Parts: sequence; C-alpha cells; structure tokens
Amino acid sequence: MRRVQARMTVTTDEAATIAGVSPAVIRQWVVRGDLEPVRRGAKPMRFRYEDVARVQREKRPRAWRERHAEASARWAAGIAGLGVSR
Repeated sequence: MRRVQARMTVTTDEAATIAGVSPAVIRQWVVRGDLEPVRRGAKPMRFRYEDVARVQREKRPRAWRERHAEASARWAAGIAGLGVSR
C-alpha cells in the first residue's frame, strides 16, 4: 500500500499572517518567483507552510539579521559570564 504524506497548506491570507506581511506582499513573492503556490492557476492560491517560512526567513532585512546576531552574541556572552552551560 502506498502511503501518502499530507502537507499542511495555507491560503494567501494565512501565509501573510505567518510571514508578518500583507497578502499583497505574498502575491508579489509569487510574481517574482520567490514563492510557488501548490498549484499554479488555482484560486484561491495555497502554499506549503514550509515554503512560506523559508521565504520569510530569506526576505528578512540585513539590519534585522545583524541585530539578531548581535543579540545572540550578547546573550551567549552573558550566559558564559555567569558560568552557565547551555
């Protein structure tokens, strides 16, 4: 028997909520080829949750990534300074 794995899909509005952007941005990502709907031409468009999360990570601004790296480094230094192991 063939086992079919169901993947979680989300609508455009749900994808926008997940990514923290507007539905218009999700549609722009589709037009630019950054995000692929499960089926082209299907209305409403549906997306794999994993794909939405991946594109959202890739589209974060450099300033956000730099702030995140600095905060992580400060946190790691603070933990190391306390003699606490992770």
